[in-house]
Amino acid sequence: MEKMRFTFQREGWRSWIVDRDHPTKRDWHIDMNRTDEQGRLLLNEDFAVISRVENPRTRRITITVAGLYGYGTLAAGKFLTDPANLQAMAQRAPAGWQARNMQIVIRTEVIQEDAGPAHCRRRGVLVSANPPCIRSTCVLLASIASGPGG
Repeated sequence: MEKMRFTFQREGWRSWIVDRDHPTKRDWHIDMNRTDEQGRLLLNEDFAVISRVENPRTRRITITVAGLYGYGTLAAGKFLTDPANLQAMAQRAPAGWQARNMQIVIRTEVIQEDAGPAHCRRRGVLVSANPPCIRSTCVLLASIASGPGG
């Protein structure tokens, strides 16, 4: 099985998503050391990775969702359960994506302890299934991992 392009890394209080193609970049990170007077975590944004991988032995597809914190996981779950977002993503994906492993990095703005609706960005083209939410956004920042499934 191929190596995943996007993985998670943690050092002290800081967690980030590593891009195998750009390993020194830490654009997709959160700092778990920022808290308010009550000790609650202060996050302005969170990130998640959605992975769609074919098992080479069974040929079945497995989809995983993991956020750096819960808001990213929630935003990714919202993205996956909205048929309009999936349709918009499929329209922007390269030909033959159905037979490839793929990963999507999701960014969500955290406002009043909630994650926003999903929007999809691929190669600078914004795809929005719904009108943009004024208060919060969820953006697909990077997409299709290279290589066929298996």
